[in-house]
Amino acid sequence: MATSEAPADFDGSVMAHDEYAAGVRDGAAGRLTPAVTALYCRTDPDWLALDGAMRQSWQDRPRLPHDVAFAVTEGVPPYRMMIQGPDLYEKTYILKRGDVDKKEAEATPGFLQVLDRTPDAATRTNRPRAALARWLTDVDSGAGALTARVMVNRLWQHHLGRGIVATPSDFGAQGDRPTHPELLDWLASELIARGWSLKAIHRAIMLSATYQQSASHNPQSATVDPDNRLWWRRPLVRLEAEPIRDAMLAISGRLDPRLYGPRLARRGHDPPQHLLHGQAQRAGPVAGATSTSPRA
Repeated sequence: MATSEAPADFDGSVMAHDEYAAGVRDGAAGRLTPAVTALYCRTDPDWLALDGAMRQSWQDRPRLPHDVAFAVTEGVPPYRMMIQGPDLYEKTYILKRGDVDKKEAEATPGFLQVLDRTPDAATRTNRPRAALARWLTDVDSGAGALTARVMVNRLWQHHLGRGIVATPSDFGAQGDRPTHPELLDWLASELIARGWSLKAIHRAIMLSATYQQSASHNPQSATVDPDNRLWWRRPLVRLEAEPIRDAMLAISGRLDPRLYGPRLARRGHDPPQHLLHGQAQRAGPVAGATSTSPRA
């Protein structure tokens, strides 16, 4: 049994003399008062057993892991990070050679002019960070259309090893042209239409004929398109460690689906049956990539 609120606390098993007397008096008179309730909760063995079980259930309830994190806030009192000086500086300056004593001009907020359809949007608000977040996802007057294309391109790269635009960090003139611009536009429009749901795009890509096709080599297709830019076969992509481990545990019946489980066990201890937290090393998230940095 678990409760959403902590059990009531009656300040131990000892009652003050006047509280005990009031409970006896009110109980004899047939009145249900807080003093009668307190007396009953300290003397009835069945209630004490139930209360103990409820308190233990409250102590054993699942808890989210708590990590210390700092976030930039606007419109709320700031978290004080220092003893001296202001919490937030109202103005930011361009510093000559990085010298704080050589302020040349005030650095005003602004957006990329090549994408900005409302040049004064950032300066008309006292919350520039919130304005930037809204502008990045604004498909009508901001960078929302480009943001959607970049996001779906990276999801495509995650599943198929290479993006529709082969340079995922450069959609400009120096980057590669998309091999299938209509597909890129359709995926971006689907992302926007589905409320920026990444899960919906994952599902759409993985249910596509391109993702589900064979990786077998075709000499005739390879002659026409040796780099597979037209996706005549599905390229092999390295699977991450977490799905491999979870699949093995699921097949063996040892996968624990409960949330908020223990972290990855230390060497020499019994390992947990799920991997929600921990470090894993892999040769690369996509084909041809190499990485040895740990991932939590």
